[in-house]
Amino acid sequence: MKKLKTSYMQYAKKMRVSLESNFSGEQGVALITTMLFSFILAALALVAVNWSTTDRTRSAQYIKSRSAFYIAEAGIQKSLNYLNYDANGNVPGDAGEGFTSVLTNFLTTHSADLTDVSYANGTFNVSVSDNDDNDSDGTTDVDNTIELVSKGTKGSTEVSVRAVIHRALYSPEHAIATESALTFTGNTSVDGTKGSVHANGSITGSSNDVSQGITSADSCDSPCTVVGAENFPQIKQSTLGSYADYNLKSDGTITNAEGTTLVPDDNNLSNLAYANTADYEGWLAWDTNAEGLYYVDGNIKFIDASVKDDGSCSSGKVLICHLPPGNPENQIQKCLPQPAVAAHLAHGDTEGLCGDAVASADGDKDKDSDSGDKDKDSDSAKDKDKDKDSDSASLLLDLLLPNVALAADSDKDKDSDSAKDKDKDGDKDKDKDKDKDKDKDGDKDKDKDKDKDSDKDAWKVSVIAEGNILVEGTQNLLDYKKSSRSADIQNLFFLAGGDINMEGTLSNTIEGIIAAKEQINMAGKMTLKGYIIATSETNDSSVVTSNSISKDLTVTFQGYGNPFLTKTVEVLSWKEL
Repeated sequence: MKKLKTSYMQYAKKMRVSLESNFSGEQGVALITTMLFSFILAALALVAVNWSTTDRTRSAQYIKSRSAFYIAEAGIQKSLNYLNYDANGNVPGDAGEGFTSVLTNFLTTHSADLTDVSYANGTFNVSVSDNDDNDSDGTTDVDNTIELVSKGTKGSTEVSVRAVIHRALYSPEHAIATESALTFTGNTSVDGTKGSVHANGSITGSSNDVSQGITSADSCDSPCTVVGAENFPQIKQSTLGSYADYNLKSDGTITNAEGTTLVPDDNNLSNLAYANTADYEGWLAWDTNAEGLYYVDGNIKFIDASVKDDGSCSSGKVLICHLPPGNPENQIQKCLPQPAVAAHLAHGDTEGLCGDAVASADGDKDKDSDSGDKDKDSDSAKDKDKDKDSDSASLLLDLLLPNVALAADSDKDKDSDSAKDKDKDGDKDKDKDKDKDKDKDGDKDKDKDKDKDSDKDAWKVSVIAEGNILVEGTQNLLDYKKSSRSADIQNLFFLAGGDINMEGTLSNTIEGIIAAKEQINMAGKMTLKGYIIATSETNDSSVVTSNSISKDLTVTFQGYGNPFLTKTVEVLSWKEL
């Protein structure tokens, strides 16, 4: 029994030791586990702290980069403003000079506003370059597209933004277009693929001869359709001054493209004069002058210098006997406004009738210069032979004694020469004038006109005026085209910074553009292959107070674009670099 008890006690002791041993191992595991979890938590805490610190750094950097981005964007926006608007807020700005000019001059002109400019506690710098337009020339634009790059800096952070800019050309959709109200005073004829009429204002009257229809953004008389308003370009005539062949200055002088002052008589410019009267201030033009594009500093009026059938002039004009420079024997009778008279008298013209046209010098109404007969010749004998001799028997002698030189001449042709040309004038060329070119006019160039140049019948001219362009009487004009210039400049005929008042007749078909910054009055007779536009941007002139077109106007328009009539530039793409 004692032995059994001893064994039991020993077994119990072993069990206790075993249990104690087991409990001691579990405590170690718990400690390790606790330490492991503590380490993991500490590591996670460190990671979280590191992530938080990194995120704060990244957030600060992001804020700086976004600030730099917006600063760079401000540089692009400032550049667009200069491209689109001038100092007065008018469209276009620098883009109106063309993108080739922008590539050359833009940054120089606006360096203070586009280079190292402080903005929003940072700076921006803008650069401009030509896009890849396959011309291998970074200084010349050929596709109306350039690139602007603006670099914005905030602290040490830099961000660049690139914008691809396109110069949108005005593409006219109508043969006649006006920003303000328009009045039809007759059945105007309008034809062509773009042979339509549009006004953003109301249209009064109408025409049944407009092939592509009439539209108005206000109200209009039938046949007409009311539509939405359209965007008009702004006319910036001063940007085209560099194309001028001749500059008509407000001080009355004329300069060429190089700025040299010209002597009118030596440069085929004698039919131009500057007037400053109570009724009109500006340039006067008549007949023909040197062909070219004229830039007028102010107004220009094409006047009617013709003499009435009775030999008189209309009110306000003076009868002048004009001796053309280089061809003084070809006397021409003209009716000129008073401001032009002094200049003509100074170079040899005379006031009154020319010597061979003194219709009012006698009282016998026979259109010669004597007062004693009515036989329409220049002698005083009543011999009725229409020659310039005073032998009243010349006809009889010529008949009875054909080989005897007792008459003033011997050719039986009723003139004052002795040649047997039978043409009743004073030369030997069988025509009816006094020169020897056989072309029946009064000059020597054989071209059947009244000028001394053999290569033209009309004055080939285009006009850009800061002020108004006015036309009266019948004008023998043609649009001037210089082949070396771009098509848009060649298409230009009249461009006015004020009104255009066409009350006269143009005897030739004009191919080109008629554009007024104010209003137009097309009251005369004219045939135009092109278009007419009046933008009503200002209302400084009172020559024309509202737009009007008459029945004597015929316009055919097939459409073309004009870079000098531009809208705002377009942003084709915008990218952060």
